[in-house]
Amino acid sequence: MAIIFTNAQIRRYSLKIHLFLFWFLLGASVSGLQAQSIVPPKSEKALRRAESAYAQRDIESMKRHLDEAVETGPRHAEAFLFRADFRVQSGLAAEAIVDFYAAFRIDPKRFSRAIAVAGTLWMDLEKPDSALACFRLYLEHATLSPEKRVEWESRLSSAQTTAQLMRNPIQLNAFSMGKGINESTAEYHPSFTIDGSKVIFTVRMPYKGGCPGFGAKEEENFFESSWDGNQWLPRKSLPGKVNTPCNEGAGCVSPDGRFLFFAASAQADNYGSMDLYVSEWKSGAWQQPQNLGPKVNGPHWESQPNFSADGKTLYFVSNRPGGLGKQDIWKTQQLSNGSWASPENLGPPINTAEDDFSPFLHANQHTFYFASKGHPGVGGSDIFRAELQANGKLGSVQNFGYPLNTLRDERLLVVSADGKKGYYASNAPGGQGDFDLYGFDIPANLQPEPVTWLNATVLTEDKIDFAYIDIVHLATGDTVVQTKVGFPGGTCLIPLPTGTDYGLSIQAPGHLFHSEHFRLKATDGGQQQTVQLKKIREGNEVVLKNIFFETDRYDLSALSNSELNRLKKFMLQNPGLRISIEGHTDNRGDKSHNLNLSKKRAEAVAQWLIQNGVAANRIESLGFGDASPVADNQTEAGRALNRRTAFRIIGL
Repeated sequence: MAIIFTNAQIRRYSLKIHLFLFWFLLGASVSGLQAQSIVPPKSEKALRRAESAYAQRDIESMKRHLDEAVETGPRHAEAFLFRADFRVQSGLAAEAIVDFYAAFRIDPKRFSRAIAVAGTLWMDLEKPDSALACFRLYLEHATLSPEKRVEWESRLSSAQTTAQLMRNPIQLNAFSMGKGINESTAEYHPSFTIDGSKVIFTVRMPYKGGCPGFGAKEEENFFESSWDGNQWLPRKSLPGKVNTPCNEGAGCVSPDGRFLFFAASAQADNYGSMDLYVSEWKSGAWQQPQNLGPKVNGPHWESQPNFSADGKTLYFVSNRPGGLGKQDIWKTQQLSNGSWASPENLGPPINTAEDDFSPFLHANQHTFYFASKGHPGVGGSDIFRAELQANGKLGSVQNFGYPLNTLRDERLLVVSADGKKGYYASNAPGGQGDFDLYGFDIPANLQPEPVTWLNATVLTEDKIDFAYIDIVHLATGDTVVQTKVGFPGGTCLIPLPTGTDYGLSIQAPGHLFHSEHFRLKATDGGQQQTVQLKKIREGNEVVLKNIFFETDRYDLSALSNSELNRLKKFMLQNPGLRISIEGHTDNRGDKSHNLNLSKKRAEAVAQWLIQNGVAANRIESLGFGDASPVADNQTEAGRALNRRTAFRIIGL
């Protein structure tokens, strides 16, 4: 008849009680207890009758005899502990606490563990301040080794953090993702396309067989659902070749929906117990997955991939050597040839000596979410966030808050591009079955910098496999996104922070490049760009929409640098081409002045190319003033289109 009370359970504020281990808590024999306190015979007999009734599974008689033992023996510690034990097993934590207090008061030194157990029960009841009082009493009265005292002081500090978080809860207006997604199975680890139109998630279901050597009763597979504007439609098994009779899960879809990174076990090409794979969406189905190779996957366990919105970095979790704890978060860079660099451990302050997992880098490229058992929190594993600094390192760690974080284990948090919604899995009561998927409204003070997206569709004259897209930050010239769009289809979704001026360039083999500039607003809900690429053919023209001049001047703005370098590169890659740089104005002002201004602007671009390595005999410059409008000069929007610099192919 005993109470088990382990270090791990205190840390997680959970408690399992087993009568056959009763003496672990007492730490002494009955005779030792009786030597300190005379137990009335009537109380002792009632306790023995309770033990006998328990052995015979006569619970009602046991309860009656326990009550008698306590009433007739107010200093009978064994009776109070026995009844506390039973009350905990019966889900009567508050009543059990009363009995633990009673045992502690009989002899605080001898029964100090009783008050510690009471503290864990207070935490289970989400009463952290009462728990703190118990833990302080335990430290005051318990006889502990120096090592154990340090350990318990650390637990006290963690409990103080928990209490502080519980005293300052965040508003959590949670909602189920609906019956289209949640069924009687377990659903978890969601991943969304950047526009929120599709979600791919893991479903755990009974194993149907067909995987040699698998040996498990359940398997994981992927399902998907689409948003129709009002609800998530009924889920469907992921089309293509990703799902197998073996185990696949913890998926991360790239923002444009073209690639799916995931973990799989029991595969023929596994390097370890769990490996990372990638599949490409092509011709209406997910293609045969490719193992990421021995630099990323090893003889250990790799899982929970998260692919950055810029298409450059893959975060994942592994228990490989070289980390700080049991499971650590690592990252690897995708190289220009498509291979992966050697992984790098994120290190402190993210990773700890405990488990750190479930990485999620928001589409804004700097707000990082993860789960941890090593950072102070509410209990179990909590969700945390950190900001990526200018030096490429992640900054200080913040607990996301209670009640998103609870006494249970919280794992992956996914945040929408606009920063307003969070998504997670929970097995809380009231769901459809096991784990269900939920969303919630993120409080304004916790929302990350919002991101919207560019939906680019590329049309070409010739059949090609890929077009290449570059997006630069006009003010700095830094490349924000480099990606490619596949054909057939020619469409991709590109996440971009709002409130910034961007330059867009699209290039494809055998075609002239196309450029645009634009600014995204948080209220845009995404921007559509459909671009028709022209073949490299004599007479074809490209408007250089990222060439900028000050009003009524012909000095090239620094904002033009990325476009100028792109045109130079195009000319050097096509050494047989001859082009004419052509300047145009709107119709405001003096015609002669406008004609001269347009000539000067064209000459400025031509001279820049010549000074940067393009032969002078390949370039002409012409000015047309307002003679060749492409839009109505009666509106500002039309006049803006007419003020332009272009180049035309005049020789091949």
